[in-house]
Amino acid sequence: SSLHWNSSTGQWEVKDKDIYSNIFDKPFLAVQLTYSPEIGGLPGNYRVYYWNDSADHIKVGEAIDNSLEKPSTSDGYGVGISFDQKVAEKVGIFGRAAWANDVYEVEQFYSFGASVEGLIPSRNEDVFAFGIAALIPNDKLENDNVEWHFETYYRIQLSENLAVTPDFQYVANPHGENGNDDIFTGMLKAEFSF
Repeated sequence: SSLHWNSSTGQWEVKDKDIYSNIFDKPFLAVQLTYSPEIGGLPGNYRVYYWNDSADHIKVGEAIDNSLEKPSTSDGYGVGISFDQKVAEKVGIFGRAAWANDVYEVEQFYSFGASVEGLIPSRNEDVFAFGIAALIPNDKLENDNVEWHFETYYRIQLSENLAVTPDFQYVANPHGENGNDDIFTGMLKAEFSF
């Protein structure tokens, strides 16, 4: 969303920003640094990143009074870190953390997970994985409970070119509201490569 002056009503309004509007006047910029060492002969990737959305954002919790005076605005920006690292020949772990300023509904994000290849001895190319994530909302929101995400999947390599992955996800406190019904969903994904 961004702030726009509506000349026909003579008021300030918040509008959803079109993906292509003001891309050169108010660009979204991001930069990432990656370090990919081998630790104990096992590969890993470590990243730090920063983003800045220079569109006019109204801070969460501040109202627009529709007067002629422009409300105070700020760029949207944030930082994050992530890693994925093999800890054994067939076991990998990953983690992510990100923080944003107070123009976003979600101010903090954390996740952690692991994957195991060949969990079943006769299925060396299959992959089992699980992860957990926490979305921490802006404390100025009415619904400011942590939204929890849990996911697990098992990727079954059926042939050199075909894999099928059942995936299950559970979300607690959707949209930061502990009174909302929890969400449980599953899907089946097929991948064909050639």
